[in-house]
Amino acid sequence: MPIISQAKASQTSKIARFLEHASLVHRHLDWTPLFDWIDVPAFLINSEEDQITGVLACPQDPETVSWIKCFACERSSNANNLFAFLLFEAKTILAQKVDFIYALGLQDWFIDLLKKNGFQFFQDVVVLTLNNLSLNSAQTKNVFTRPMELSDLSAVTSVDHRSFEPIWTISSKGLEAAFLQSAHAAVAEINGEIVGYELSTANDFSAHLARVAVIPDFQHAQIGLQLVHEMITHFVQKNVSSITVNTQSNNIASLNLYEKVGFSETGDRFPVFRSPV
Repeated sequence: MPIISQAKASQTSKIARFLEHASLVHRHLDWTPLFDWIDVPAFLINSEEDQITGVLACPQDPETVSWIKCFACERSSNANNLFAFLLFEAKTILAQKVDFIYALGLQDWFIDLLKKNGFQFFQDVVVLTLNNLSLNSAQTKNVFTRPMELSDLSAVTSVDHRSFEPIWTISSKGLEAAFLQSAHAAVAEINGEIVGYELSTANDFSAHLARVAVIPDFQHAQIGLQLVHEMITHFVQKNVSSITVNTQSNNIASLNLYEKVGFSETGDRFPVFRSPV
């Protein structure tokens, strides 16, 4: 008989082996490794005769938001029933803690599964690219930019949470992980107060602008533009040939900023779905 239970750290190796061989696996694009959530409520496993047959992880991150971090099933023929079974339990756990569970549609089978289980389209994430990199600058009066330090993360978290709606904010845990994985990270200060920041990743040939945020009071002061130009200059000096960035399809301010710098949409879009808890 199927049994749903909260995952435990002692089961990490067993779950990892299951994910390696599962027929269907959805993994959210995330800074934080999946198994960092294993003891957090709503990281669920379905077992039959002591064998894992399914996994659904949708912990609160940050506190008022839940994203599906992972869904996996042993047999594709059983995906819909298993997903519905696990989702019901997750919603019971998350009731009165979050309003919606969100999911990023990266694969057709997962999008189909979400739709069959009552998830509604919310918005698209669009991808933009910059291929003609050049040295540039945009200096804003009284704004000082410098490399981000680990000790800045508390202030950076505050900037992030003031700059975005809750669904798109990053927890302090996620921001620390992002900072430690970044190839370039900077903050913008006014009178010693951090009012904006930027985080980017890179490989030998390309970079990805993962995050740029400016608190609302200063969002029309060209600070975001300054941070982006300085990031581009850094990667030009590293001989990076292209930079990508993602943003929401309805985030007009971000789209205008990136297009002003020279980014253009690639045509790739990834739908975001949500289901009320």
